[in-house]
Amino acid sequence: MASVWQPEEIPFSPYNKEEVHTILRDRIRTGLYPGVIPPGILDRIVALTVEGGDLRVGIDLLKHAVLSAERDARTVVGEQDVTTAFETVRGARLHLLIEGLKPDQEQLLSHIVRMKQENQTVPPLTSRTLYESFKKTRDVSYTAFHTRLTRLSDLRLIDLNRRAAKGNAHEIELRFDPGGLMEGK
Repeated sequence: MASVWQPEEIPFSPYNKEEVHTILRDRIRTGLYPGVIPPGILDRIVALTVEGGDLRVGIDLLKHAVLSAERDARTVVGEQDVTTAFETVRGARLHLLIEGLKPDQEQLLSHIVRMKQENQTVPPLTSRTLYESFKKTRDVSYTAFHTRLTRLSDLRLIDLNRRAAKGNAHEIELRFDPGGLMEGK
């Protein structure tokens, strides 16, 4: 008899720019005094949130930027507060994403990082080249490989850019600077 518990991972699409703006504006209106986050600063936070692909980035960014201004005894958040907060938030978020990967996804991400670091001057890394290289280290079907690759893209750890060529080839770009992040993985 099979269990009724059949868990399935459900990917959620990131919010679009307008949705992010509305959500963050409402959070600001509810939690802060008027004028603490000027409109231009909110626009910058929204842009960084959309770039990060996760609303939690924006919420954490608001929090850290406001705390930075408060530490300096200012009542208005400035550009430097946002820039400093973004470095903190982005690093923490990236570590959490990588720690939450399944072992097979982490292995593929580590392989991408190694290939990118070893071949910095050659043409862009393609899905075909990556698969051929990864298959030498792991017994994996193309379907399983593609599923892992798509998951890394869904998590916005990589970008998959369709090549203007025959077939279903993609160029793979990391969305983060791997310097030291994947060491020991």
